[in-house]
Amino acid sequence: MKRFQIKSRSLIEAAVLSTALFAGGQVSSGTDHSPQAPIPYSTLQHLLSTDSSATIVEKAAKVLPRQNQTEWMRLERTFFIHFGPNTFREVEWGTGREDPRVFNPTQLDADQWMRAVKDGGGKMVVLVCKHHDGLSLWPTRYSRHSVAESPWRDGSGNLVREVADAARKYGIELGVYLSPADLYQLRTNPTNPDGYYGDNSRKVASTIPTNPASFKADPSRARKIVAGGPQFRYDVDDYNRYFLNQLYELLTEYGPIREVWFDGANPDPSVHEEYDYNAWYSMIRKLQPKAIIFGKGPDGRWVGNEGGIGRTTEWSVIPLPAPPDEFRWPDMRDKDLGSGDKLTPGSYLWWYPAETNVPILHGWFWAPQKPSRTAAELIDIYYQSVGRNSNWILNISPDNRGLIPDLQVAHLKLMNQVIDKTFANNLANGGTIAADSSNGDHPPAHILDGDLDTWWEATAGKTAASLTLTLPAPVTFDVMSLQEAVDHRSQRVESFSATFGMAPAGSRWTSKPPSVTSAC
Repeated sequence: MKRFQIKSRSLIEAAVLSTALFAGGQVSSGTDHSPQAPIPYSTLQHLLSTDSSATIVEKAAKVLPRQNQTEWMRLERTFFIHFGPNTFREVEWGTGREDPRVFNPTQLDADQWMRAVKDGGGKMVVLVCKHHDGLSLWPTRYSRHSVAESPWRDGSGNLVREVADAARKYGIELGVYLSPADLYQLRTNPTNPDGYYGDNSRKVASTIPTNPASFKADPSRARKIVAGGPQFRYDVDDYNRYFLNQLYELLTEYGPIREVWFDGANPDPSVHEEYDYNAWYSMIRKLQPKAIIFGKGPDGRWVGNEGGIGRTTEWSVIPLPAPPDEFRWPDMRDKDLGSGDKLTPGSYLWWYPAETNVPILHGWFWAPQKPSRTAAELIDIYYQSVGRNSNWILNISPDNRGLIPDLQVAHLKLMNQVIDKTFANNLANGGTIAADSSNGDHPPAHILDGDLDTWWEATAGKTAASLTLTLPAPVTFDVMSLQEAVDHRSQRVESFSATFGMAPAGSRWTSKPPSVTSAC
């Protein structure tokens, strides 16, 4: 018989959702602790100066994700698509002074893009609808700087529409990237002297969607929309009104949106423009309540690098120095974001999971000289992103024809085939599970039932418990998957320790390799 033991040290009661082995034992989780007053699970916990260390730990272990986060986290593998004027100029950043006529993909096939995403195992695609150069890839009503001024599709093209339709056809969810930075609208751009960005305009009562004909003269006038369509009133300056109207178009005309992606890039630090994030968030919540607001927003955070590498200890419960509705969501790049040392009185504990981004090319936009990462490299990134408690968003780059190049497609397919094959057969199935501590409603058998909404947990107050998985025959594996019941019990495991060995009947261990310990 093959026996293996996994030990996990938990904040409070041990809770393990599932364990699996893939051509890849005893499971355990520190000390007993009996809290004096139970603390309810919540999406927000506030650490008080009067909280004991035990109370602080319990609050940290009782922060739950919101429903839109739960659904988003279960996607695991998602895709970016960067495509625009930069593709045709073979640069990473535009200037905002590009002639829209540079955009002319003669063979663009959004179906081919979505097949590549599907073949790569992607469940969602986030389309860059407007990058920092400011060219809108849909015919926006609020600027002439869009694909409507390009020769593509004789000026009648709408890239967002084509991608949305193709994504729906292939069962892929849609997200939108709208750059807050806009070099075309920059007030110092000589090709657009009437630009809104940094024009020092006053905040005035504005109706969204705004009538384009009275955008500046009378922004309180609404654009005609379908009867019953939502309208919003905000006191905003010209640029925020412009941004809100573009966001409104994207969130009302292309079906369900799963993620809204905000970049933190600054086009020109010498020009001041204050983004009215609260208005943006408010409108998103009402128009697309299931969407994740990512980056400069409250639902998902950038992991802190563009190399596809998550932290070896990637906490999803993050202490904030201010309440979420007052926090400004800066980039978080410290090595430690959520350990016990960070749980200081006054903090607001918030579920704020990581997204790990990386381009398949060595750059975000296509250029002929940029090499593609290989399938082997992508597989390594998968284990260092999804395998380290984050969603993975992999960028693919259409070329100047408007097609994903064959080499990118081939590496995506092979990567997905290897990952799917690795996880196709759980070698732990057929084994028997024993625990030294167990809550009757959550028995050890739940860790192998394949249901993300069932789990094993130790008895109340136990922070050290042990599971032993015994297989009927020896197996060879090199991947172990351990998950926590975060939707029901938050994130609480501080570390795992696994021990493996052969155990004939009547003996404890015949061989005992060194323990393997990893942080969750």
